[in-house]
Amino acid sequence: MEPVGLALWTQFGQSQLPPGSPIAVSWGLWCRKVGKCRFKKLRGNVIETMEAIHGLATKDFVKYTKGEKAGLEGLTDGGTYYVRRVAANQFQVFKAAMDAEAGEKAIECRGGSETNLFTKL
Repeated sequence: MEPVGLALWTQFGQSQLPPGSPIAVSWGLWCRKVGKCRFKKLRGNVIETMEAIHGLATKDFVKYTKGEKAGLEGLTDGGTYYVRRVAANQFQVFKAAMDAEAGEKAIECRGGSETNLFTKL
């Protein structure tokens, strides 16, 4: 059975859920527990997620999936990357764990869409 927050998310999208509402918070907690987060937008080389809490930590290893729409230029569909946590809903991606830890050589990305998914491995 699908969690209520997920069903409502799927039907209406997060933009229609009031920030801090039990459903929006439940969705953020579900994403953190499952280890998946979806692309929202870029801020320079920082990726912002649709989820308020992505649950990723610096040096976590993630798999990037493009999905059905436009992918993030600079990343390979099915590719794996290391993360540097910037904020609860923001992170950067790196090719090496030591670069993620140091915050050096972040991968430059462009484009993207809401179908882009990052899954913690």
